[in-house]
Amino acid sequence: QCAERADCCRQSRRGWFHDLDPHAGQPANVQIPKVNGKTVPRTIPVHKTFADLLHQWLSGNPLKGPMSQWPWEGQDTQASTAMLFPGRARGGVDNRHWGVSVSRRSYLLKVTAAAEDILAERAEHRMSGKPHPFDECDLTRLGTHSFKKTGVTLLRDVCRSIAVVSAISGTTGYTLSKVYDVPTVKRQRKALRDAFGCV
Repeated sequence: QCAERADCCRQSRRGWFHDLDPHAGQPANVQIPKVNGKTVPRTIPVHKTFADLLHQWLSGNPLKGPMSQWPWEGQDTQASTAMLFPGRARGGVDNRHWGVSVSRRSYLLKVTAAAEDILAERAEHRMSGKPHPFDECDLTRLGTHSFKKTGVTLLRDVCRSIAVVSAISGTTGYTLSKVYDVPTVKRQRKALRDAFGCV
């Protein structure tokens, strides 16, 4: 949603998000502070559908999986200083240290585990002849920085203005074009189809 780096995202706090409640009367936004040397402080609008979903999760109806949930049971989700993604406390399985963000290493381990799950699901789809949303993706290269690159790439697919993408991502237009705007196979196929499909 923010095309932001993993180091900033893992340190997200509840107080960064404003007007998530659908009854707030104001459009939702996220105010990202300067959390490290690369993060540019800025305010970004939050898409209404995502704001509604995030509000639901943070207001007592958590996102649940077979073995866990987010927010965690007992996690404070209303205090402005509350970490959205708390790290583990030492000694004990899944005990959380509410005042410390998840570590870079733990974040990467979760990304790697998700990639493995997607690979297995994609293989099942291929065996049954069904397409998969990640068919064109090289999941072996998925890492913590992939989300910023993907965010920028998706924004560039729908937005001609590099200034708008720069304002959302907090990255200069030059760096966006040189580093982040990735010519993926999917984008190349679409460009060829759109340009030459009528020939």
